[in-house]
Amino acid sequence: MTRLNRILVPLDFSPASLETFDYALEFATNHQSRCVFLHVVSPMVPSTELSGYVDINRLISALKTQAEEHMNRLRVRAMDAGVKASFRVRVGTTGNEILEAAKVSKADLIMMGKHSKGKLERWFMGSVTERVLRHSGIPLLITPEGEAAKLSPGGFKRIVVTTDHPQTPDDALDAALSFVQGEETRITLLHVIADWPSSIAFPLGGVLLAPSQSKEEVREEMLKHLPHKPNVFARVESGVPYQEIIEVLKTTGADLLVMNIHGRGALERFLLGTTAERVIRGSPCPVLAIPPRHEAKEKAA
Repeated sequence: MTRLNRILVPLDFSPASLETFDYALEFATNHQSRCVFLHVVSPMVPSTELSGYVDINRLISALKTQAEEHMNRLRVRAMDAGVKASFRVRVGTTGNEILEAAKVSKADLIMMGKHSKGKLERWFMGSVTERVLRHSGIPLLITPEGEAAKLSPGGFKRIVVTTDHPQTPDDALDAALSFVQGEETRITLLHVIADWPSSIAFPLGGVLLAPSQSKEEVREEMLKHLPHKPNVFARVESGVPYQEIIEVLKTTGADLLVMNIHGRGALERFLLGTTAERVIRGSPCPVLAIPPRHEAKEKAA
């Protein structure tokens, strides 16, 4: 992963979003990055009963003014923290505006907060974050709500990296290595052997067969291809993938999970909805989602 010169941080001014703002300031300080804070005012279509009573343009203008006032207060906090930042208010569809702002600002990372409870989480994960996950050509860092979202002093210390292909560590491991800030950082490369029945026929077509290798054999294969660094370790578990990943995060006290996101084929899109999104929902620590390198190049072209 390249140096994080610019970080795009969408804000909706909710408590979780403001926690992400504080996290972004600390993250930017650690990485000497510039932040681009974005708020999107969604256009509204009035119901038939209200269409004759509501001036939509006037309402949107009022919402923009209110958002700009919020941004001005946050601008002062960013200046006090010594973080270089710009603040933007846009009108449009939230997911589309985030992706467009990432492109226009030439951001190296998108940072978004995750709401943990209720209807707001279902809306946020079901439309905005999911759309950004599927279509962004740059990494997306999703922060949890509450104490778990606080950065460790000096950066990340315990990083877990998931891999689907134990013989060929991918972009996720490269990204994790870029966060190493001394001997105290420990990276655990995790592969989960899916504990499925002997075969599963997916509705999208295709059959997955049960794994033929033991955990010890898979771990030996991983060790052959790992970089020779004292702070990188291999770990293999078996079970339901998202459950095992979340359990490892909890037992290791991880402060960052790095995982590749695949979304090109039908089966990959199906798995994104079942594994990656469940991990993001349940992770006690921030999740750095890395798009495939070839997709990132296509987006940049």
